Amino acid sequence: MIDLGETNLFGANFKRINLERANLMGTKLEKANLKRANLHGANLEGAKLEGANLKGALNLSIDQLSKVKTLSNAKLDDELLNLLREERACLFKS
Repeated sequence: MIDLGETNLFGANFKRINLERANLMGTKLEKANLKRANLHGANLEGAKLEGANLKGALNLSIDQLSKVKTLSNAKLDDELLNLLREERACLFKS
């Protein structure tokens, strides 16, 4: 298991990386590129994803995203974006 908890990864490029079951709890991922990254079972609790690119992220669930600290200006697939805006609009505030 990859443990990146509480790490500052501002602007990191994780495009197409396998982060399955990774610990990203409290990690600063602002403006990170997670496009097509495999996030199956990754712990995103408290992660800061402001401005992050999550388009096409694999195995990313509403449950995972509902536990993050922020998604302000994050790029998400339309289906996830719409569901989260309805259920957890507070995640999109700066």
